[in-house]
Amino acid sequence: MAAKESFALRLYAIRENKGLSRQKVADDLGISRASLEYYEKGKRTPDINTIELIADYFGISIDYLLGVTDCQSYDTDIRQICDYTGLSKGAVEALHECKEMAKSSEYRAILNDFIEQRRMYTLISEFANYRALTNDIENLKKECSDLMKKENVTVFKMSKTTFDSDEYKSLSHETSNLNKEISNLQDKIHNMNKELKLSLLSIQELVTNYVDPRRYAEN
Repeated sequence: MAAKESFALRLYAIRENKGLSRQKVADDLGISRASLEYYEKGKRTPDINTIELIADYFGISIDYLLGVTDCQSYDTDIRQICDYTGLSKGAVEALHECKEMAKSSEYRAILNDFIEQRRMYTLISEFANYRALTNDIENLKKECSDLMKKENVTVFKMSKTTFDSDEYKSLSHETSNLNKEISNLQDKIHNMNKELKLSLLSIQELVTNYVDPRRYAEN
């Protein structure tokens, strides 16, 4: 992604995420609202001094605004860790807090074991699968609901149409097709719910095995 496009998208996103209006940000930065809107829409690119002003205002790095890194932090060490691991700034800071708590060698050994064990990746993968299934089921439910509404409208039209007329037959055919689509979607939802339950059981088993305190009990 080009720096200009990245700057526009990220400026808009971070302002929206912070719940700030264009007018508020423009006033605080000492620029016009129209200029800020041009920046966010990629119609105009500010000079380096304005980019630095915007970065300071939001507490993020210029490199992040320009798309050089996906980490917002000013801290170059944190940015390098984010870029190397793909973790977010928040995740890196959370790991740092764990380090501060790890005063004993036993604590550090357990923490390292948690991260190094390949089962962690299996667990993360299963969580991702569970979330994907959940989203897919919700989308199918919405699609099914929309089809049911459409079917109800068609049935209502049939009730107002002369029986055995061409329009009635057409509506009847449409209703039959809608019913089949709804039935197919309901079958998909049913099967995916079964997959969801299996995924949840797999997560529970992985968590139980992964964090079993007996693995770290003293001999």
